[in-house]
This record gives sequence, structure tokens and C-alpha cells, in this order.
Amino acid sequence: MSRRLHCFGQASDGQLGVRLAVAPQSPAMIMKPVMVIGAPRGDQGCSVVEVACGYEHTLMRTEEGEVWSCGGNEFGQLGRSGGSGSGSIYPIVFNGARIIQVACGSKHSLAVADDGRLFAWGSNSHGQLGTRLPNKQLVAHQPKRVILPEVIQVACGATHSIALTENGRVHTWGLNGNGQLGTGLRPQSSEHFVDTPSSVESLVGVPIIQVAAGGRHSVVLSVSGAVFSWGENLYGQLGCGDNTDRHHPGHVKSLRSMKVVYVTCGDGHTAALTKEGRLFTFGADTYGQLGHGSQSHSIVPKPVLELMGSTVTRVACGRCHTVVAVNRRMYAFGLGSDGQLGLGSTRNAVTPRPVPDTSDVISVFAGGDRTFFLQAPGVISEESGPHCRLLLPRALNLQRVRLLLNARDNETLLIEELEAVFSSASCVNASFLKHDDTRFNATKSNHGIDLDEAMETFNLIASSSYADQHSEVMQKSVELSLLGELGPSPPDVEALRLYIILPCCHAFTPPAENYKVLHVPFAAALLSLTAIPKKIIEHWWTSFAPRHFNRVVRVFKSVLEYILSLPDVLQTSSNAVEEQKARDTAVLTSLKQKARDTAVLTSLKVLDKLNSINVANHKIPIETFYLDELADKRDIAHDFVYWLLQNEDGKFYWSDYPFVFNAVAKTTLLQTDAKVHMQLSINEANRQNIAALFVPFASPVSPYLVLQVDRARIIFDTLSQLLNTRPESLRKPLKIVFAGEEADDAGGVKKEFFMLLFQELLDPNYGMFVEDGESHEIWFSGSPFEHAGNFQLIGILCGLAIYNGVLVDFHFPLALYKKLLGQRVTLDDLKQLSPTEGRSLEQLLDYEGDDFEDVFGLTFTTTVSVFDQTRVIDLRSNGSNVAVTQENKHEYVELYVSFRLDLGPDGIIKQQFDAFAGGFHRVMTSRILRIFQPKELMEMVIGNENYDWEEFKKVAEYRGAYWAGHESIKLFWEVFFELTLEERKKFLLFLTGSNRIPLYGMKAVKMIIQPAVPEAMPVAHTCFNLLDLPQITGDNKELMRRKLLTAIEYTQGFSLV
Repeated sequence: MSRRLHCFGQASDGQLGVRLAVAPQSPAMIMKPVMVIGAPRGDQGCSVVEVACGYEHTLMRTEEGEVWSCGGNEFGQLGRSGGSGSGSIYPIVFNGARIIQVACGSKHSLAVADDGRLFAWGSNSHGQLGTRLPNKQLVAHQPKRVILPEVIQVACGATHSIALTENGRVHTWGLNGNGQLGTGLRPQSSEHFVDTPSSVESLVGVPIIQVAAGGRHSVVLSVSGAVFSWGENLYGQLGCGDNTDRHHPGHVKSLRSMKVVYVTCGDGHTAALTKEGRLFTFGADTYGQLGHGSQSHSIVPKPVLELMGSTVTRVACGRCHTVVAVNRRMYAFGLGSDGQLGLGSTRNAVTPRPVPDTSDVISVFAGGDRTFFLQAPGVISEESGPHCRLLLPRALNLQRVRLLLNARDNETLLIEELEAVFSSASCVNASFLKHDDTRFNATKSNHGIDLDEAMETFNLIASSSYADQHSEVMQKSVELSLLGELGPSPPDVEALRLYIILPCCHAFTPPAENYKVLHVPFAAALLSLTAIPKKIIEHWWTSFAPRHFNRVVRVFKSVLEYILSLPDVLQTSSNAVEEQKARDTAVLTSLKQKARDTAVLTSLKVLDKLNSINVANHKIPIETFYLDELADKRDIAHDFVYWLLQNEDGKFYWSDYPFVFNAVAKTTLLQTDAKVHMQLSINEANRQNIAALFVPFASPVSPYLVLQVDRARIIFDTLSQLLNTRPESLRKPLKIVFAGEEADDAGGVKKEFFMLLFQELLDPNYGMFVEDGESHEIWFSGSPFEHAGNFQLIGILCGLAIYNGVLVDFHFPLALYKKLLGQRVTLDDLKQLSPTEGRSLEQLLDYEGDDFEDVFGLTFTTTVSVFDQTRVIDLRSNGSNVAVTQENKHEYVELYVSFRLDLGPDGIIKQQFDAFAGGFHRVMTSRILRIFQPKELMEMVIGNENYDWEEFKKVAEYRGAYWAGHESIKLFWEVFFELTLEERKKFLLFLTGSNRIPLYGMKAVKMIIQPAVPEAMPVAHTCFNLLDLPQITGDNKELMRRKLLTAIEYTQGFSLV
């Protein structure tokens, strides 16, 4: 059976398209469904795919894009001349335009062509046609072009119109007495109108996919199911919980999570259909048009309970009635005065009633006081949604891009698509949505974007034959159009999606000079967002997978890397002749530097937010944020000093963003901070000494912290002097004097002092620390017989070593440095200290067998041995009676690790560490210390073993007769590179006082070689990394080797050469 169109309801003006034989005084109506025989037909029967109803006229659109009309024509709303109504259905002439959608107001009509043109005709009493007619005419009998580009959808209220354009913009015009245009204009009277289209600016950025209009209110739907409404709200038809008219779009919050896919409006009520086929209605219910059964107006959306359990696939609203399609049958409710319910009477229905003789229903249409529906036997009912296919604003997805790339004119087509999408915030926000239900209900915890698809799509575009042109088009579109649409307070959460989509775009990486017009404005827009939208984006970033989070970081970091790679902005030198040119150059230079500073600052502020998220959520390595070139390209020490001493408000300092500093940069800052405080201490001592000149018997104050020690009793001498040292003196420059030795401490003596001191203090035989036999790492002994004050002194000494820039030979695991920085220790830390214990606990965690308790037989206890006495200690309350099980084994491991590394028996390890940390922080008061990572702090204290011996040779310098090609030098390097690794490390110890190298790498271990007489032994001046090398030449390679090996075995004691 072919497709058929049926109708019922008011027919007084021929608006049903059927002829009636009624007496002159009888009401003209049809109360039961009848077929519209005169409807346009095609091969499959009736070719109508859409019906739009005004109060007294009807438009029918066919699948071929023709429009036919019938009904009242007093205001030319049928699109043809003559004022009388007609029950005959006639086509409207559009001069070849193919129409894709039609809409009717009370007395006006609109039609959208497939090329984006919009036509209007009928009454223009309130500007509802959107085109100014000549001689102030109020009627247009023929379709008139509305000057609005690329229209894809329209809707009509009684006397206002609303259109959606291809770029996602919503435009309105006509009567605005109740704010139904949504432009924010406050009407001066109830007859106030606007006769040309105006953009609804407060919806810019929201990805709108459908527009609808009631008598005096308007409703739109977003791609993720958000509903916005404005205009008259006398009955609550806006669904916002009150009866106040709105002049701006308001969010219908209760529908946010309902997955709405279609909205439609009556004169004073609204209906929303969800993806699952649930129907919500709100507004006027005088005649039961909401279907709730109460005839009470509803100011919030409520489900139509009678339809619960059924799947509504279509819905349409007349003036005061509603019709739906359920399981291919039709139901109606509301006003029935003209038979518009199709129930065979004029009675109202306050709940949904099945319309007799309706089956195989595929679409329903309503308007005024009449109803139409399409029957298509054998056609399977579609999913819940619009009654016919609606064009949507442009948006990108992987399938679409693949299709365009495979098209014959792929270059032109894809460029056109990219330009359109990236020129519109709404279009970008509608792109790359997930294909499941998570695309609905956008919230701070759900952005609905498939970031993997976005990345794959951009990679596909970047690898295309015209990748450069595509990238340029995207950049220019964002720069010239999209960025201008971004404001500080976006209208909805869906308008924020572009902030996470655009960084996925390959046009954003790597940056070049376009950073000024692309990256910087984008970052500035992001930073200018008000608190709530900014917090939403931060929530989204927090939800990112590491790969996507890393992408965002790299986009903004790449701007900084690019700027750092640029040559410095230098002022051109001037002379008397070119004085004016020099002034102009200085101005340009200043502006250029200011632009760079702005770019750096905006990027750093975004990275600062990302870093805070990363610190809290551990998404990517913190090293990802590091600018490794920063220390080489900028004087960060100078920056830090000014930041420390001046810190002017509004002035940019790199030191405000320490998360970009790598370990080398942090060490530079820490050393700079120490130098500043040392100099301040020296200045204070000098001030006191000058003041003492005028005070009798005043003792002079040393500007240095001088420790005089005897090698034979180095620990006793050191600790006894530190006990009598005031805290402020600990931050003076340190000088060491060994009893009976001549050397002036320019650095090398300090190196040896700390090396000898810590060799003894940290020796397990000394009793303060214990060494693990497998890892050879040491930890606090936990012995109750060691005084806490001794640990404090060791902490002070450790702090002094760092403060004075000396590497020390510490054999503590990473756990010590984590604890000094306030970080929690884990099983990995225990495994580093005690591999056997760590592996045992890992085996316990990995075991998944049901016989866990039988296999391990553990309780929440541990045993310790103190002076040959074994103690059983509970790890938790009543631990000896609590078995370790599959369910609580993680708790057991955490408690065990904490006991071993944090607490110890009776909390003694905690006391010992706290004393050590107290001493350490007594010296190391710098806030810079807090920005170190544990491994960085560890390498700064003890150095590392990342030896690069070629670099060591490369940076060496020569004095006197020596040069790189000298025969003795070539012989030395030949012997050196034949040494074993251990022998080379001993040479490093001989030369510098330490066999480890600083964080700066081998380039910081610059050896200076000067000649000595052939008979002499090699002598090292550790203060200066200076080597006196005998002038040995010829075939005396073994002599050079023997002297070198002899020298490196003797590294203690200093004498002036």
C-alpha cells in the first residue's frame, strides 16, 4: 500500500486541503481522520514529507523540494495572489529553488532552499517576514528573499520568526512584545517588533541543532540535548520554574540529563521528546494539552505518565493540543473543539487518547486547530526524533573528513568545510562528539568529546596532499572569526568544548610567528573566562587520559620553546645622523619585547593551571613541563634575584613559574639564593664590625662560618663547634681550616671536609644508621640509645653541604629526599632500600589464590631485633589477632612500609628523622627547595654518575706551554681513556674531591691542566680543578700511567704547591 496523508480538525478556510459539504450555519470541521486526496503524489503515493500549519493556512513540502499550499489567504500566506481562501492545494512558485523546510506563523510563511536562501511571504504586520517591503506594505503575496546567508532551519511563532544558519547562529525577527526574539531588547510596548533578522548573541558558541517557536515564545535544542527557551512565560511554557517572561535564552535545567532530541511548541505550551521515547510537557494545560490529567499549568517539564513504558517516536503541537506517534499509532490530547484530536467528537482529552483508524503512522504534524499524519504501511518506525530530516550546522568528525578526502574535488570541498567549521565556535563545539549516549548531558564531568577521534581526524588532515593549505585555512579561520566570538562568560557548558578541541588541531603545533595571532589570543580567552567556566575546563583536563593531557601541555609549552629559540630583541645603536631612526627602532623593539612577554606570560599562566592539575593527579611526568633551554637562553639567576628582592606587582618574572625549571635551573636558583643570603650575612657582619669601632671592648664578628678541625677527631671538633653556633651564622659562607695544614679554603678543602666527615658519621659501625647488605643503602637505626641531637647535627651538616655547593657521598635511598620534601613513601622506596623485603611484599600483593592465608600465615605484626632481643610489634590495633587476607593485604603492606621507613619501634625512626629534618631545614630555609623533585634533590646533594668522558675532554683547558695538540697532553688522554671506569672515578675524586658529577653534567667539571717538571708527580688543586701534569713525552707512556695511578691513590691532605 502506498504512502498516504490524513487530516482532521478545523476546515473553515480550506486549510485541511479537502472539500466539505456542510450547511452554511454548520461548523466546518473533520472529527475523524480522512485522507487528503488532493495532496501531491509521486511514485510511492503521497509525496508530502512535511506539513506546516498556520492558524488558517497549510503548507505541504514534497520530497522533490516543491511547496504546495491551501487554506486562508487574506494576507497572501498561501504564496499566491487573491485574498480568498482555497481548499484546493496548489504549488508555490520559487523559480527553481529546491525547498528543504517550511514553517508557518499565524498568518505568514517561511521556506528554506537547499542553497541556504530563505523566503518569506504573508503578513508583515510586525516585521515577521524579515524583509522590508516597498512602500511600507504589510503583505507579501509572493515569496520574498530574506537577506540571511546559509539558512538551514526555520520556525515561526504567531508573529515572529526564528532561523538557524549553517554556522550555528540563531537569528530572530518580528514581534518582541514578550521578549520572544531573545536579543535582550526590552520592548517599549507589547507591539514592539524588529523587521530584520538579529543574531541571538547570548547563544553564540552553543551548538544549536534545532529551533522551535510557540505563540509568543521560542525554544532551541543543542546537540547534547540542552533546551533553551525565552519569551512569554505566562503559563510556565519556558520550563524554568517560574512565570516570568525572559528576554534572553534561559536553560531548562531539568531537561539537561534527559537526552532530548526534539522540541516543539503550541501557543502556550512546549513538548520535549527524548532519545528513549519519553515525552515531557510544560506550560498551559487549560484544555489538557500537557497530557498530565490535571489541567493545571506546569512551570517545569513533567513526563506524560500515561505514555510511560511506551516509546514515543514523533510529537507535534497545535495551538492548544498535542499529538504523538507511539508504536506506529497516533494519540492525541488537549483541546478538541474543532475535532483536532480525531476522536470523533469535540470533547477535550486531558490524557493521551488513541486516535481511531491510525496505523502505520510515520510522521505527525499539527498547528492551529488541526492535525495531519503520514501513513506508510510496511515502513519500520524510525528512532524518536523530528518528523522529517533536519539540516544541521556544520561539524567535523572522522567519517565526514574521510568522505571529503575521498571525494573527486577533495581539495576544494575539505577546505570549504574546514573554513566553515573553524570560523564558528558553535560548529567546533558540535564536532567530534562521542557516538554513544555520553554525547548528551554535557557537564563539568562530561564533555562528550571523542578526543581520540579528534586526534585521528587532525592527523588524517595533516597527512593529506594539501596539508599546508588545510592548516593555513584553519589558522586563518580561527584567527579572523572564531576568536572574536569568545567571551568571558559562555552561555553554556557546551560552548566550552572548543577549548579542548582546538589544542588537538595540528595547526596549533608547532607554533611559528602565528603564535601572536593564534596561541596567545586563544590562551588569553581561556584565562579571561569567569570562575565557573574556567573550573569546568579544569575538571575536563583532570578527566583527560595522559596522552590527551600531554597534548594540551605541549601546545602551550611549544609557544615558550619557540620564543626561547628566537634571537634576542636588541636595540639598534644610534649616532647623531640617525637619532630619529634610533628612537623609532627603540620603540619598535620595546613593542616587540612586550608582545613576546605577553605571549610568554599567557602561556605560562595556562601551564600553571595544567601543572596544578598534574601535581594533584599525577597524569604525566613533571619533567614534561620543563623548559630545558631556559637556563641557557635566559639569565634566570638575575631574574630570581630581582624577584627575590623587588618583586614588583605586574612585572613578569620566570621565578613565579618554577614548574618550568629543570633540575639544573633549580640548582642554579638554589645556589643563587644561597649566595644572596651569604652576601647579606657578610654585609650584616661588616655593618656590626663598623659599629663596633665606636663601642669599647666590642668583639669583631666574622663574616664567615669558620670550622677549625683536626683530622684525627673531625667528628668531635665539628659537632662541638656547631653546638655553639647561632642559627643565623649557619647561613654565612663556610670556611674549613684543617689543623696544621696551609691550604686556604677556596672550595677544595670543604669538599674533602664533608667527604671525610660523612664517611665516619654515616658508617654503620658508628651506630646511628644501618646498612642493608644487598643494596648497601643506609637508613635510620631506630636504636633508642642514639641521641636525637646527633641526628639534628647531621641534618645541619647535610644542609651546610648543599648551601655551600658541595657534593657529598650519601648512601641514603630516594625515600629520604621524598620525606624531606613532605612526600609519602611507598613500597618502591622500601624495595630500593631493602630489595628482599620489597620483593616479598610484592609477591604477597601479586598472589591471587584462595589459599592466601594458608600460604602466608601472616598477622598485622612485625618483629624487630634490638640488642639480640626480639620484639613483636602490632602494625595496627590488636594486630596480632588480625589475619592478613586477600581483602586487607594492601593495608598490611602500607602499614609495614610506614613502620619500616616512617615510624620504627616506638616511633624512634620518626624521632630520628624529625631531628635530622629539623637540622636540615635549619640551614636550608629557601623556598626554592620546595620546587625540587626528590630525585632532583638527591642528585643535587650527591651528584650523579652520568659520566660523559668525551665531554670531560672537550671542556678541558690548558695553560702555559700546554695546548690540545701538545705531545704530553695527547699522551695523558691516551692513558686516561685506557683506565678502567673505577680508575677514572678515582681520578675525578683526586681532581675535584668527589667521584660524582654535578647536575650540570661534565661541562661543569672543567679541568685545567698546566705543565710541571718531568720529575714531579701529578698534583691536583681541588679548589680549582687544576692539575699540574709533568711534561712527559716520547715513548714514556708507561711512566705517565704509573705516575697518574700513583697520584690518584693519594687524595687526602692539602699543601700549597
